[in-house]
Amino acid sequence: MRLTKKMGALATASIAALSILPSAAQASAASKQPGRASSEISAAVNCTDTWPQFRLRSRATGKYVAVEYLYTGDRYAMLRARADYNNANTFTMCTIDGTTNIWVGLKVVGGSYVTAEVNHPGAMDGMLRARSSTVGSWEQFDILCASSNGPDLCDIRSRGTGHYVTTEVNYPGGDDGMLRARSSTVGSWEQFYAEGM
Repeated sequence: MRLTKKMGALATASIAALSILPSAAQASAASKQPGRASSEISAAVNCTDTWPQFRLRSRATGKYVAVEYLYTGDRYAMLRARADYNNANTFTMCTIDGTTNIWVGLKVVGGSYVTAEVNHPGAMDGMLRARSSTVGSWEQFDILCASSNGPDLCDIRSRGTGHYVTTEVNYPGGDDGMLRARSSTVGSWEQFYAEGM
């Protein structure tokens, strides 16, 4: 049974964060948001009520999600399912209405909100990057989790693209495991274990 997690149903314990943080210059560059309409940026919402910390692990690859802070240009801070547990980034979520996880901001602990890149070309369209300081429509996600005996199994739908986040299993080289909000259906490539929730 798929369910929408409630704030009160979450465990209060959090796990230690081991995150590679961006430099000041990189963070400044990431704050520039090419292709965004001023109306979309001005529609930013106040995202509060932070959830406990967790790591994301792709069901498709078995790898944890990490942020590529050493990448440059339009790949800077790309999210990829390519790390082991100790090298994964830690995430948290915030809600807008304080009761459910609808329209949440997904944030790297000690870093930025995750953005679905709506206007990127071709095979990079919908790529997830940790690069925003605010929560506009490109940073809003519906995160639906099914409870189990182990970590919760979740799918993540971008409100910016209207599609589910996919782990790109067959991408070459440094793009392998890229997370993109581009699928209209949910299969194993669109499922993630949230460890620590």
